[in-house]
Amino acid sequence: MTPERLPSEATAVAGPCVLLVGQSGPLAVAGRALKKAGYTLRVERDSGAALASLDEIPFDLVLVDWPRPGGTRQAMLPAAGIRARRADLYIIALIPADGPAPEQALLAGADDYLTTRFTAAELLARARSGVRSTRLHSTEDRLQALISNVPGAIYRCANDRDWTMELISDEIERISGYPASDFIRSKVRSFASIIHPDDRAQVERDVERGTRQGRIFALEYRIVRADDSLAWVLERGQQVDDRGSHRWLDGVIFDITERKQAEDDLKDSLLRLAVGEDRERIARELHDGVIQSLFGVGVTLQALQGSAGCPQDAGCPQDVSATLAASV
Repeated sequence: MTPERLPSEATAVAGPCVLLVGQSGPLAVAGRALKKAGYTLRVERDSGAALASLDEIPFDLVLVDWPRPGGTRQAMLPAAGIRARRADLYIIALIPADGPAPEQALLAGADDYLTTRFTAAELLARARSGVRSTRLHSTEDRLQALISNVPGAIYRCANDRDWTMELISDEIERISGYPASDFIRSKVRSFASIIHPDDRAQVERDVERGTRQGRIFALEYRIVRADDSLAWVLERGQQVDDRGSHRWLDGVIFDITERKQAEDDLKDSLLRLAVGEDRERIARELHDGVIQSLFGVGVTLQALQGSAGCPQDAGCPQDVSATLAASV
């Protein structure tokens, strides 16, 4: 079977890409059938080249020769080797009709097998199934990578009083101190149980209002962490109806404890600043108003003292205004 090489731009090919490993006649027949059906092929004779090609091209399927009795396994690509490089890649082993039991190929890492007496229809049916499986796993891997890198706990829960979790990402452990597995179907505790008792009623009202209006809801509330400390969280979500009778809440929960602490610190600073400004205002008013008035009264008393001719031994103040001025 003549080796076929995909061009370097094969990584951008939208159609299914198949890696064929080996050099048997049945593998060549399979290659022609797949190519006729619109698959893009790359053929490698030995395991080293095949493994290297896995790093070059995003294959959707691998069809690998399984050694005949007495054949050299080292000359073929072990399914386990592919599995170690690409856990999501669907592998079909092409087994000789007189070869070892198919279970050996499955135990070695293959997902499926075909005997060398396969028909074109059978081959294409298995190929389509394998491509769907690979792409589904690839999508799941990307979704999991996305979930793992979101700075919040992504969840899906039932719209019930316990907020029974169908799934929740591991980030919830950093936020709450409890592992995600605790909340799945309320196995150990319900999510509602960690919401601060004083905030539960408001959470229920906000979620009910959002779902009734068919809009995204956003709410802030406190939770009680595993160490009994309090944390503030911001939750954004919306109700999603599946094709059945279930209604889910899909959303994400963010830890905003540091932000709330910063807001509280800012409020305290503003309060202290306001108190200081009030004290300065009062001092100015005393200086500009009350004290000046007292000073005026002193001047008036001094004038009255002089006009009344109060004798020195009568106990009259000598200089009332000076006394008041000194007190100021």
